[in-house]
Amino acid sequence: MMLLYRHLKYIYVSVAVNDVNVVENISGVCVSGAECCVIRADLVAMYFPTVLDRVVLRPFCSEPVAADVIRLYLSLTDNPDRGIYI
Repeated sequence: MMLLYRHLKYIYVSVAVNDVNVVENISGVCVSGAECCVIRADLVAMYFPTVLDRVVLRPFCSEPVAADVIRLYLSLTDNPDRGIYI
């Protein structure tokens, strides 16, 4: 089995649940080739995003975790000062 090295870098983004509810200036890890994106639930829970489905995430070395699937809109932010780490 060959493991491919993926370059990890931090980027600053704004996350929107809809046109009104936007969480700005979040620092996240950008992984080239990622199959899904994750976000801390407490950052968007106050905006009551619509749950589209539920999935079970199965990590390599720990127990499976159930997670909600929601739709978010991401854009790069211009101001990286005082970001929130996700």
